[in-house]
Amino acid sequence: MATKQAANPCEHNELVALFNDARDNIEFLKRQQWQIVNYSILLIGALFGVNTLIGPSESEKYLLCVLGLGACFFGGFFLYRFQLALNGHRQRIGRIKDECFSDPFRHAWNAYARGGKEPDRGRYEIVVPLQVTIIAAWLLFVWVLFFG
Repeated sequence: MATKQAANPCEHNELVALFNDARDNIEFLKRQQWQIVNYSILLIGALFGVNTLIGPSESEKYLLCVLGLGACFFGGFFLYRFQLALNGHRQRIGRIKDECFSDPFRHAWNAYARGGKEPDRGRYEIVVPLQVTIIAAWLLFVWVLFFG
C-alpha cells in the first residue's frame, strides 16, 4: 500500500493544525471533567458548612438535600456533555490518522494495542467513577445531615 501524504505543504499544515487543535481540546476537556468533580464536591461541602452553621429545621434539611442533588445532577450532566465532546475530538484524530498519515505512523500509533487495533475510547469508563464520586459525597452529606 502506498504511503498516504498530503499533496502539498499547505494541506500538511492544515492537518497538523487540526490534529493539534483536537489534542489541545482533549487535554482541556479532561481537565474540565476533573474540575467539575472538584467543584461539585466543594459545593456539597459548602452545603455541609451551611448545615453546621445554621442548624437547619427539618424542611431546610430537605432543601439542602435537593440542592446537593442538583449539584450531582448538573455535575453528571456536564461530565456527560464533555465526554461527548471528547469523543468527537478523538474521532477527528482517528480520522486524520487513518486517512492522512502513513502506514508506519499508524503502525507506531497502534503498537501498544492488542491485535494492532486501537482500543475503543468512546465509552464512558472515566465518567462513571467520577459521577459515583460526586454521588458518594452527596450520600455522605445526606447521612450526616439526617443521622450525624
